[in-house]
Order: sequence, then structure tokens, then C-alpha cells
Amino acid sequence: MYMHLIKMIWNRKRANGLIIAEVAIAFVVIFAVAVLSIRNYNLMQIPLGFEYDNMWRLQVMKSGAWDGSTDGETFQQIVAAVEQLPEVDNLSLLSNATFRNWTSTRSFQVDDKFVFYYMNFFDDRAANNFDMTLLEGRWFGPQDSNQNYDAVLVNKTFVEKFYPNGDVLGKNIVKIDPDEIDREQTEQIVVGVFDDFRQFGELVPQSPYVFFRVDAEQNKRNLGIEISLNPNVDEVFEQRLLTMLRGLAPEYSYSFTSWANSRDSQLRQTTTPLAIFGVIAAFLILMVAMGLFGVLWQNVSTRTHEIGLRRALGASASGIHRQIMSELIIVTLIGVLIAFIGLVQLPVLGVFQELDWSLFWLSFIAALVFMVSLSALCAFYPGKVATGYSPSEALHYE
Repeated sequence: MYMHLIKMIWNRKRANGLIIAEVAIAFVVIFAVAVLSIRNYNLMQIPLGFEYDNMWRLQVMKSGAWDGSTDGETFQQIVAAVEQLPEVDNLSLLSNATFRNWTSTRSFQVDDKFVFYYMNFFDDRAANNFDMTLLEGRWFGPQDSNQNYDAVLVNKTFVEKFYPNGDVLGKNIVKIDPDEIDREQTEQIVVGVFDDFRQFGELVPQSPYVFFRVDAEQNKRNLGIEISLNPNVDEVFEQRLLTMLRGLAPEYSYSFTSWANSRDSQLRQTTTPLAIFGVIAAFLILMVAMGLFGVLWQNVSTRTHEIGLRRALGASASGIHRQIMSELIIVTLIGVLIAFIGLVQLPVLGVFQELDWSLFWLSFIAALVFMVSLSALCAFYPGKVATGYSPSEALHYE
């Protein structure tokens, strides 16, 4: 039966060629939508690695260049003044803010291994303030001051990627280049492994991440002051805080931003292009559905004599209906096969790093089910109408 259907499809290859092309293009679009949807859903299920409720970032800004000596002393006074406020539960320092695309990276080649990671700086109190999870070792502490090494913390992804078969604690993760004898080179020793710190939000994949220690007492950097506030802080606290700071150090400007607001803003920036792509994809799929419906309607209308003859020879209406639907589904599968030949090259060639085989097959199956269901839906009504003719009406149809 199926070989007979394929032969009939081949005999009408010109009419079916357009349908196959439409299906192949639509399938690629549906596949892309499925990839983005499944990827983002999976990413949203992964914990951030920190808490953002009741967390605020106070940024001290200066019009000119930051002087680590004079500005650093004033910065310490600002930190001490903010810490004394009764509304502040906890306070710590952090370099690159959460939910913003502020990045610091480091990469180097060691033998045949390329090491790349995101890096950030925070003080001894930050991990507790952010409610991070320690997996191995310890957090930063006073024992890391005045050492001949730099203490660092690495996340679980860093360990899985660069130290999959060994203990990373106590290891030096920086490349010491003996050829650069004029440059002071300090080892960076891992003292702890944390679960994760997804600085860029839920829709960004997990990456190797390293924290470097900042000594709050000796810090000369202009870091963000991360404040954990009481849940019952009133609405005028922000204004009172900024007024106090302008009185303490009027030569600076200040911004006071909620982590939750930064998260919402970043999600909007990330999802808006996805939503626009989704709307465009929906219109394209609608146009393809209308095209399939129209082409199939015309196809069935031109075959009314054939349908009437088959009915006169004893074929049932349901049998003819199934044949019409089966023809379109086979045509759809041919279009899907053509699209598959092109799409399968993406994971084979590694064009997109995030498109692994698991994501590819899940997206392919989802797109396949959607496309076959759409084709069956488009074929159902025209086939039902055509088989509604009696044999005598169909044989006299013009």
C-alpha cells in the first residue's frame, strides 16, 4: 500500500514538490523554536547558586579615575557607615555585578589543554551573604592574607572540565611561564569548590567560574557593596541611604539597585528577541499551514473523478480519507528527511557548542510530532469533504 502511495506521490511530483519545500523550511523553523525552548527550559531548572531576594547593590562612582589610596580610604568609611544601619542584615564586596553582562575572563594553554574561565572578586563574607553552597574545602578567610599565593575558589563546572579525574584542592590553576622572568608570577591555589554562581542569570549556560579573594581591610578597588536588607524595610530607606551617603562623601555619585530588578531587566532583554523570533515563526507556520491546506484542497478537488470511480468500485469513504491523509503525511516526512540531512550536520560539525546530541534529538522529535500533527490537521477536512460525495455526484463533478 505504501509503495503505491509513494508511486502516486511521484506521479504528481510537481504539485508535491512545492509542499515538500514548504515542509522542509517550516521544519527548520520549528526545530529552531524547539531547540531554544527546550534549552531555556532546561537552563531555568538549574539553581542560580545564590539568593537574590532582599539583595541590593550599592555602587560608588567617581567622574575621574579611581585612586586606590585616597578613594580607597573613603570607600572604607562608606562601607563602615552602611554596615551600621539597622536595616542592613549583612554586607559584602563584589566586583562584577549579578544579572549584568560585566565579564572578566582568563585563558591560557597548558600542554594540550585550553583553560578558559570567568573570574570575579569578592571578600570573605560574600559567600555567606549570597547563601552559596560549598562542596569541598573552605571559603576564604583571614588565613589567606599575606601569603605567597593567591587563594581562589572554583565552581563545580570548572572541576568537571579541567580536573575530572583528580582532587583540585591545593592545586595551582594559573600557568607559570618560565620565559617571562621579568614578570612577578604568583600561584593561584584552590582552597574550596562551590556549587555554582550563575552571575549572568538563568538563561546563560553554566561555565567554569573562579573567585579571587579581596581583603576588605586592604582593598583599593572600587567594588560593589552588596547589601542584604531586612524584609520589612520601608520604601523611603533608599532615599535616606543616598542622602546619608551624599552628606558623608558628596564628591561621589551613587546607584542603589535591587538584584531582583536587575534579574527582571536581564530576563526581558534576553527573552524579547526570543519572543520576536517566536512571533515570526508562528506567522511562518501559519502561512505554511494555509499553503498546505490550500494545495491539498486543490489537489483533492482535481481528483474528484478518481475518488468517485474508487467509490463506485467499492472503496469506503473512510479508506479514501485515510489514503489522502497518508499521502500528505508521507510528503511531510519526505520534507522532514530533506531538512534532517541539513540539520544533522550542526552537531556533527559542532557548529553550535550548546547543541549536543541530547538537545538535538529532543528538538527533532518535538518538531517532527508538531509537523506531522499539522499536516494531518490540514489534510483532515479537505479529505472529509471530498469523500462526502456520492459516487454518482463525483463521477459527474466538473
